[in-house]
Amino acid sequence: MRNRLLCLASFMFAVVGHAQTTPRVMDEVNAVYPKVEPLYLDIHRHPELSFHEQQTATKLAAGLRELGYEVSTGRRRR
Repeated sequence: MRNRLLCLASFMFAVVGHAQTTPRVMDEVNAVYPKVEPLYLDIHRHPELSFHEQQTATKLAAGLRELGYEVSTGRRRR
């Protein structure tokens, strides 16, 4: 359970970093949680070796791009 909360909290910092009040943070966490939980479960159902997390990195980069972030993956874009 602790790892699940740490994973969710890490991802949430990117999503709700601008929130200022505790009730607002909880509202934003609750709004995003349904989308983040399947990602968490998928990553843990398909583990990868440390420093070889290609599928995990691809999924996280796609999620961050969806949120409007510019993501650098180390791959050259064509």
